[in-house]
Amino acid sequence: MGKGKTSRLKPMVLRLLAYLAEHPGEVVSKKQIIEAVWEGAHVTDDALTHSISELRKAFGDDARRPQIIDTIPKRGYRLIAPVVIEHGTRGIEKKPLRIAVLPFENLSTDPEQEHFANALSDMLITDLAKLGSLRVISQTSVMGYNRPRKLLPEIARELHVEMLVEGTVVSSGDRVRITVRLLSAADEHLWAEIYEKDLSDILTVQREVAASIVREIKSNHIREG
Repeated sequence: MGKGKTSRLKPMVLRLLAYLAEHPGEVVSKKQIIEAVWEGAHVTDDALTHSISELRKAFGDDARRPQIIDTIPKRGYRLIAPVVIEHGTRGIEKKPLRIAVLPFENLSTDPEQEHFANALSDMLITDLAKLGSLRVISQTSVMGYNRPRKLLPEIARELHVEMLVEGTVVSSGDRVRITVRLLSAADEHLWAEIYEKDLSDILTVQREVAASIVREIKSNHIREG
């Protein structure tokens, strides 16, 4: 579907395209797509594969050298083409700041703290996603970047993000030490903070740390559009 040309898509294929366009550059699993596009209807992966093929055909995209939709083996699909939102008669490319929260690393000898670290990064993803000026990569897409981890610039390129959040968690007795870093796609440190909290109320600790990080990013690092 080149410039100046149109193509008629089936309603379900159009819904699939719209869903992918809502998550540009983000790896979305087959399960996520089927639940969102087919709204819980019982369909097989073959239905999704066929719809993806129809989209590629409409755009003249080659699955072996994709320019529109990239297949991520065993993970899902990713829309790699730029998304342009048109307002009125003028096309305006809307580029919200894209950020990924990588899984926090548990430095404690206590394996139970792994749950705390995962819950903290998940809560941060949820809270950041509430900010309209951000496009936050889903937990499903970042969970594959646990240890051993690739270089941050490589991760940023794969996820198509401009900023990344990473952190560590270490506990000792009834205290927990949380280190958080905000970095650019080029691995430049933009901000860092250390939190030392009492573990008597884990949920409160998670909420306080997540809220503090969100405030920092919101006040200093979001491009207002």
